[in-house]
Amino acid sequence: MTSLLSRLKIYIILTCGFLLWIWSFRGYIFNEFGLVSDAVSYYDHIKFYIDNIAKGIFPLWDPYWNNGSPNEFFLRRIGPYNPFLFSIILFNKLGIPYTNAYLLFLSLYYFVGMLGYYQLVKQVSKDKRLAVLAYFLLMFSSLGTLNFSSFLLLIFVPMVWFFFFFFRFIEQYDRISALGMTFCLMLIVTTYIPFYFLTIFFLFLILVMIFYFKDANIVLKKIIIFVIKNKGLFFLCTVFVICALIPGINFMRAAKSSEFDLPERSFNSAIVNAVAVGKQSVVQGGIVSPTIFSRLFGGYAQMKLGVLYIPPLVYLFFILGLLTRVKKRQVMIFLWGGLIALMGLYDATPFYGFLKQYIFYFNYFRNFQFFIWIFLLPLFIYLSLDHLKSFLEAVGNWKPRWINGKSSRWHIPLFILVFTGGIIHPLTVYDFLRKNAVITNLYDYDRRGTAFDFSNKDKFILKNFRFDRIDEGSDKNSRLSNYTPMSFYYAVKNYRFLLQNSDNQALKQYLRYKFVFYDQVKFHKNDDIDLKELTLAFEENKNIAFAVLKNNEKDILNFNTAEKADYILEGRLDFKVKGYTSNKVHIQTNLSQAKFLVYNDNFYSDWKAFIDGRESPIYRSNYSFKGVWIPEGAHDIVFRFGQPIWLAYNYFLIVLFMFVFGWLIQQVILTKKEATVEQ
Repeated sequence: MTSLLSRLKIYIILTCGFLLWIWSFRGYIFNEFGLVSDAVSYYDHIKFYIDNIAKGIFPLWDPYWNNGSPNEFFLRRIGPYNPFLFSIILFNKLGIPYTNAYLLFLSLYYFVGMLGYYQLVKQVSKDKRLAVLAYFLLMFSSLGTLNFSSFLLLIFVPMVWFFFFFFRFIEQYDRISALGMTFCLMLIVTTYIPFYFLTIFFLFLILVMIFYFKDANIVLKKIIIFVIKNKGLFFLCTVFVICALIPGINFMRAAKSSEFDLPERSFNSAIVNAVAVGKQSVVQGGIVSPTIFSRLFGGYAQMKLGVLYIPPLVYLFFILGLLTRVKKRQVMIFLWGGLIALMGLYDATPFYGFLKQYIFYFNYFRNFQFFIWIFLLPLFIYLSLDHLKSFLEAVGNWKPRWINGKSSRWHIPLFILVFTGGIIHPLTVYDFLRKNAVITNLYDYDRRGTAFDFSNKDKFILKNFRFDRIDEGSDKNSRLSNYTPMSFYYAVKNYRFLLQNSDNQALKQYLRYKFVFYDQVKFHKNDDIDLKELTLAFEENKNIAFAVLKNNEKDILNFNTAEKADYILEGRLDFKVKGYTSNKVHIQTNLSQAKFLVYNDNFYSDWKAFIDGRESPIYRSNYSFKGVWIPEGAHDIVFRFGQPIWLAYNYFLIVLFMFVFGWLIQQVILTKKEATVEQ
């Protein structure tokens, strides 16, 4: 009973700290201030995903991103199988507006990460009170500000919990730790760029082999014994991780197909892969970015999101450790962080160039300043507290109660120091952050037309579906302007090329309409098309489409037809959109003669067309869009994106992640019950 009360007391303290953090960021959490930078994009893509998945649709295609793009890239960024994401749906069903539900998810997920950090420090240091102090110092650093300016929370949370389960496992060799590591790895490999974690973990293993070679061999033998005794669990955990790896592998394969590109990332890369990056340099923003460090030791009145802040108390603790004998673990930890920081200097040292040349995955990620937030900051706080502990142990009788449970005359003054430097000072800095915040209505980020309404008889009808794009100009990704070669972050390659090499005004006028009927079709080979002729056809609304050859088709140039193309609007008897989702368009036609239909959504090889249930060829038309022949008479036409087996696999992964997470929770509860009964 005493142990239970002690644990409850600790978690009450941790919860109070989190509530204090909530109060500090109330302006952001309760939608007074706006998100900035990458947080806006992540809000947007998570909302699109949640809007769809809440209605049973796994969105493989995003029709609103640059006139239609495969959604796999954005799904990889958000980690779509994470069970915590679905809390947004639960909050929304309980009556909380989406935006508030999203911000609540961000806050609670941050709390989960902080609890993981507490558990990790407690596991490594064997000191609850030291872990509590570490929790508060990290909680009230600037890490939490990234919730409103970045996506790093999605990387940090599973990583910190993985290291907790890892250190727990090499001490206890229990099934819970193995299952916990498995679940965290599943989250990591399905979240944007797992290479940060791989770099951190592999470097840790190398340093352990150097500093603790004999101990590492003993641990390895015990791991082998555990695997032999738990073959079934090991097999299942391996299968779970492999299953989670498949979407990332599939995406990397798709990135080689050259159907989409990310020119801002890969413009100077020598590797033929859309997600590859060129060699980075210091001026592009490595770890030494001056913006991040601009408020490190002062000037807090100008504090803004994305600027590094560490409670000054941490520096004091770090310095105290320099007055004591340095321990081997401290040297290893310092090297661990120092080598990661060295990578972030990019071309200032030969280290990064060597890694990029000889370790393949260094060609696929670039923002090394992210290491500061997800690794160097929490590592520095832990190392500083380890210094503090060494100092207190070295001075003999000066051992406050929060270190070893014994009373001391230094307990009260040290508590005042910790409370003032670790909580009061950060709250003051956060107040400056609030004063410098941008006042924006977060609902302004919502894209029009992305909320699906399933109250209709046909559950796949899109709310307020329009045949034109007049009202879609509010979406920054739907606007047409004078693009430069680097103005696209992510797009279907043909669409990007078309916008960069044609008259934008003519194209903008043409793309106002989603569906166009043609009587004439002119075929060409691949990209062998006269863009001037195509632009003229757009400008004059000519009744002629341009399509890429499939089977040596002959041009259809019947001049006894209407002069203008037939732009389809709502209310027609011969053309109706019966269903529309991100992955599927269902159309009914009743034509007096055959027509060539161009659906002005980008062509991609994974799109299929079916007429009355039979597959029909889709032609890449008017350089970047989808075209199909529609026979005369009454017909059902379905455009469908993605293979059904791949769609089913994504649903399977959602269930699998839920199952593993539920299994882990069940094992933790059973273990706690058994421990309580024994006590």
